[in-house]
Amino acid sequence: MKPFPTVAPLFWLKGEDDSILIDGLNQLKKAGINECILEARPFPDWLEKKWFDTLKTLFDFAEKNKMRLWLFDDVHFPSGGAGGKVPEKFRKLLIRRRYVDIDGNGGTYCLQIKGLGTEKFFRAICAPFVLPDNFDSEKAFDVTDKVQNGKLTLELPSGRFRVFFIFTTRDGGENHTRDWINMLDPDAVDKFIDIALEPHYKELKKYFDNGVMGGFFSDEPRMGSAPSYFSLPDGRFPCLPFSFELAKRLDSMPAGFWPSLWHECQDAPLFRAKFMDEVSKLYSENFPQKIGKWCNKHNVQYIGHLVEDNGAHSRLGYGNGHFFRAITGQNFSMIDSVLHQNLPGIEDGIHSSSFGPHFSSFYQWGLGKLGSSAAHLYPEFNRQCVCESFGAYGWNFGLDVMKRMTDHFAVQGINSFVPHAFSNAPFPDADCPPHFYARGMNPQWQYFPLWNNYCKRVCDLLSNGIHISGAAVLYHAEAEWTTLPFTPFENVGAKLLKAHYDYDVVPFDILENAEVSNGKMVINGEIFNVLIVPSGMILPQYEEILQRLAKDGLAVLYTDEITDAKKYLHSPVAEGTSEFLRIYQYEVDGETRIFLLNESIKETVEFSMTVNGSYLYDAVNDKKYAWSKYIRLLPGESLFAIVNAKDIPENLPVLPYEYIEIASKKLLVADKINFQIAATVNQNKRSFIEIEQNAGVIEIICNNQKSAPLFAPPYRMEITNCIREINDITLEITSPPAPELAEAPFDIEIPLKLDILCKIIHAK
Repeated sequence: MKPFPTVAPLFWLKGEDDSILIDGLNQLKKAGINECILEARPFPDWLEKKWFDTLKTLFDFAEKNKMRLWLFDDVHFPSGGAGGKVPEKFRKLLIRRRYVDIDGNGGTYCLQIKGLGTEKFFRAICAPFVLPDNFDSEKAFDVTDKVQNGKLTLELPSGRFRVFFIFTTRDGGENHTRDWINMLDPDAVDKFIDIALEPHYKELKKYFDNGVMGGFFSDEPRMGSAPSYFSLPDGRFPCLPFSFELAKRLDSMPAGFWPSLWHECQDAPLFRAKFMDEVSKLYSENFPQKIGKWCNKHNVQYIGHLVEDNGAHSRLGYGNGHFFRAITGQNFSMIDSVLHQNLPGIEDGIHSSSFGPHFSSFYQWGLGKLGSSAAHLYPEFNRQCVCESFGAYGWNFGLDVMKRMTDHFAVQGINSFVPHAFSNAPFPDADCPPHFYARGMNPQWQYFPLWNNYCKRVCDLLSNGIHISGAAVLYHAEAEWTTLPFTPFENVGAKLLKAHYDYDVVPFDILENAEVSNGKMVINGEIFNVLIVPSGMILPQYEEILQRLAKDGLAVLYTDEITDAKKYLHSPVAEGTSEFLRIYQYEVDGETRIFLLNESIKETVEFSMTVNGSYLYDAVNDKKYAWSKYIRLLPGESLFAIVNAKDIPENLPVLPYEYIEIASKKLLVADKINFQIAATVNQNKRSFIEIEQNAGVIEIICNNQKSAPLFAPPYRMEITNCIREINDITLEITSPPAPELAEAPFDIEIPLKLDILCKIIHAK
C-alpha cells in the first residue's frame, strides 16, 4: 500500500478558469508538495461535463509532473449528500416518539394515532407508569398488532399506564443534512457510490489505473440525527437514527427497549448501549467499509475524518457513535483540527470562539490520541494518521503558529497533514482563511517550504516504526452510551501526558483479541504494561474481557488517577520536569527517536534525560548536536533526542543552553526595522542575536551578514564572526496578510506581541 503523503493540502475548485488552477498546482509543485486533495467548494457543474473537463486538465498536469491527486467525494462537505441527487427513498430516516398516559379503573381504551409531517407509525408499546416520569420496562408489552386503521384498541386493568408510539420520520434532525443518504441503509450507500464515485471512475479510469488518482476523501459524514455534538438516546433530543435493517437487528429485544431510548427505566442503560452498539456497527459496515472496498477494488485508496469535536466521536447527532468503528474501511486513520479548536496555551476547561464553545481538554489531550491510537493499533492503517489542520483560523494565522500546531499533533503521534486550504478564488477569499498562496497575495507563501520541509523531517522521523507507550487507556464509548456518569479517556490521558508518560486509547473491540505475555499486552506490536479503566458502567460482556486480561497477568486498574499506574511506566525525562514538556517516543530499526516539545507560550523548560543517547537533532534547522542529558527549550521550541543510533556523526557541535545577555533593545513591530546595539565583545565566546516575537518570518541582517529566514522559535542567528562593539542590525519581518483582511469570525485568538525584544547574547 502506498503511504499517504506527509503534506497534501485541500485544493479548492469553485469553477475558476483552468489556467488559474494549473498555476495553483504549479505553485504547490514548486513548494515541494506533490499531492493534494481536490475539493469542490462547491463546483457549479459538479458531475457535469465542465467538472470532468476541469478534472482531466488537472490530472493531465499531475501525470506530466509526477503528482498524485485525491478527490473529495461530494460537491460540498459534509459527505453523503451526493450533490443533492439522492432519491427520496434512500434519504436519512429517523425515529421519534410520542406518548399518552392512561389512568383509570380499567376497561377498553381506543387511541387514535396521528403522525405529524413525514411521520409514519412504526411501533406501539404499553407499560405501567412509575414515578417520577418513567416506566417499568420489565412489564412493558408490545401492542403494535392491536393497531388497525390508525387506531389502537387496548384492554387494560385499573392503574396508570403509558402508551408509547414510535414513528419514523425525515424531519426533526439536522436540517442541513435532511436529504443526505441514510448511512444505516446498505442500499442507500450503494446509491451514493453509484451517484458520486462511479462517474469519476468512468471518466478518469486512466488515472485510477496509472496511480495519478490517489483516492477519495470523505469529509465529516455523520448521523445528522440532531444539530448537536451531544446527542445520545436519553430523551434530550427527540430524534435518533434509524433504518429497517437496524430494526431487524433489534427485533429480538424486549418490548421496553424502544421507549427506553427516551425514557428512564431499570433497563435503560443496557438498552441504550445495545442501540448504540448496533447503530455504530451498522454505520461502519455500510458507509466507510463499503466505500473502502469499492476504492480498493478500483485501485485507489480511501481516507476521511469524522466530526470528533467536543467528544461527538462517541455520540450521535454530529457523531457516528464510535470513532474506531466509524473509520474502519479507510486505508489511513484521520482526524481534523479547525475553527480555533486547538490553541497554544489553552489546555483545559472550555474556550469559546465565534464558532461556539470548545472543550479544550478534549482537543489538547484527546483528539490527537484518538487518531494516532487507531494508526498504532489497527494494521490496516499502516501506522499512519493524518490531521486536517489550520482551517478557519484567520488570515493572521502564520507559519509560526502552523509550526506550533504541527508540533502539538506530531508529539501525539500524527505523521501526515492536510493543510486547510489552498483556495484558487480571488483574494481575499472569505471562505475559512488562511489560504496559503491566495493567488500570490499571501506574503508568507514564499517561505511555505520552510514549514513544509520541517513538517516532512519531523513526520519522517515518526513513521515506519513502532510507537513506545506503556499505558493503555480504555475508550469510553460504551460507558457513555449507558448515559450514566463516566470519565472520558482524555481526563486520564491528560494526567499521564503532564507527568511525561505516553498512552494510547484502546477500544473494547480490539481488546477482545489482545494477547498478554509476561504481564504485557501486545496489540499490533505495541506493548502495554498497564490498562487503565476510567470510571463508568462496564457492560457484562466487556467485564469478562477485562477479567480475562487481568487473569492472564496484565495490570488492569479501575481508576481515574495514575498514581498506581506509575510503577508500571517509565519516562525518559527526570521526575519533576515541567508539565509543559511533551514527549513522544518512536522506534525504527532499534533506533529510538524521542520528540521533545515545550508547549508553553511563555515559560522556558529545563530538564534532564534519564536515558543515555547518541545525539540531539534540531529539525527546524536540520542540524545535529552532541548528546547532552541536560536540555533547555524555549517556549514553542522542539528537539529530538536520538538513542541507539547506528551511525553517530563525529565532532558534533555542542548545543549551548546557557547564555549571558550582553545587550538588548525593545522595538515596535514593523515590516522592516533598522537599529544599532552597543555590545561588550568577548572573542572567546560564541555570540548570537535572539529575537522574541511571534508576528512573522524574520530575516536578520547584522553588520551586512544575513541569516536564513527564521519562521519559528528560537529566532536566533549566530554572529560570532561578525559581532562588533557597535552593531548595525536590520530586521526584515514578513507577516501574514494584513489583519484588516481578516473577518471577525476568523480572527486568530493567539495573543500577538505588540513589540519585539532583540538580544545579543554570549554562550557561557
